[in-house]
Amino acid sequence: MISKNEEISQILNKYKFNWDLIDVTIGGKSPIDLQSLSINNLDDATKFLDLYGYNIFDENINIELKKHI
Repeated sequence: MISKNEEISQILNKYKFNWDLIDVTIGGKSPIDLQSLSINNLDDATKFLDLYGYNIFDENINIELKKHI
């Protein structure tokens, strides 16, 4: 049996929202302004950058990216 405090904590955890992400979704904020991104692999990162016009396979862009790694 769980305690009353644990029960309340479980209920509250169900209603935690990432307000930053909600602001992007319905508030018009740009995803680039998020404090963190949910990018888990190179494919996700490549797709994200591509949406902003950065083709990492373009030689000039690739050179610029390598300056920041």
